[in-house]
Amino acid sequence: MQTTLYGPYLAIVRFRIADLAEMVFIDAVTPIDPGNVAVTFSLTARLTDIQDPDMSLELVEEGVRQVSEDVPIWSHKTRWDRPSLARGDGPIMKFRRWADQFYIKDHTSRPADTHATA
Repeated sequence: MQTTLYGPYLAIVRFRIADLAEMVFIDAVTPIDPGNVAVTFSLTARLTDIQDPDMSLELVEEGVRQVSEDVPIWSHKTRWDRPSLARGDGPIMKFRRWADQFYIKDHTSRPADTHATA
């Protein structure tokens, strides 16, 4: 599995299922207000040597099922200034300090726009 983040709002997750498939999830997060975000997932798959359309559908449905299981976790997430971290969590605090630049300091408004629209 390989995850690439493009800023705090876009992630591309690539993974393989043996020699059967290579799948790519694109996760896009759009802040709505201080306590809510909209999350959009896109899934694409390259299937190898799978002749049965039902198996292709089952692979996609399994990916959707796994992502769906995380929704209750995301729905109850709370930002703690000093979270409990475990070894292996990586540089989360460094990432959070970097991501803070996109938010208005009083945290009562949407994240600051990073580019203009016409």
